[in-house]
Amino acid sequence: EIEEWFFASNDGVLVATCAYGMGVDKGNIRTTIHFDLPPSVEAFLQESGRAGRDHRPAESIVLWSGEARPLAGPDGNRDGSGSTGLSAERHPGDDLQNTRAGLMKSYCEWTGCRRNFLMAAFSAESVACFGCDVCRSLGSAPQGVATPALADLVAQETLARRVIARWIRANRRLFTLQECSWRLSPHGPSGPGPPGMPCHWTRPEIEEMLRSLVHKGGLRLCRAWPWRFHLTRGRGGAIVEP
Repeated sequence: EIEEWFFASNDGVLVATCAYGMGVDKGNIRTTIHFDLPPSVEAFLQESGRAGRDHRPAESIVLWSGEARPLAGPDGNRDGSGSTGLSAERHPGDDLQNTRAGLMKSYCEWTGCRRNFLMAAFSAESVACFGCDVCRSLGSAPQGVATPALADLVAQETLARRVIARWIRANRRLFTLQECSWRLSPHGPSGPGPPGMPCHWTRPEIEEMLRSLVHKGGLRLCRAWPWRFHLTRGRGGAIVEP
């Protein structure tokens, strides 16, 4: 019943496992959202290929914070153990699996054309890019590919980063990361967060953004007493990318 509804819908959202999603052949899917880092470039292309099968522009979005995570095994577990709860032994294919996952991590951190990164991964010649996020931001690819909803999300995140930058500057070394996420949230101890902060963002979402900014160097956790584990501006990296 759900599948029939989705195939008949023009704006429906379907949440599915990778195994199910790979079998979906619906021409007008405009966006694929990968909840986590795909295990390989091949898997990423297969998953993202569910969108745009009608040859119209489509988006592929990977939700990835930049932090390393355990790889998923064949059973879907990410702790390296099977359904029995016993520790899994190392298999000969583990190194190859880690290499493939490392390539996807490099892809997400790549600052150049993402299309040409994928072409190089398959030893193919570089081609003109028709719309990766990097080339669009540099003005070297056609604009208007992103959906209005995606453009709105990007605008909200950019605004949130600016609000966080100002707030941390005024409150540096005063609060831990968890305390900062609480005070920045709409339901903090002093009521709504600072002006400009998206009112619908939850505390876990704000905390995840703060951790991502720490990982990228825009923010850092103090190590010296008495400010140990308190949040301040980073020595490298920008909170708001130019």
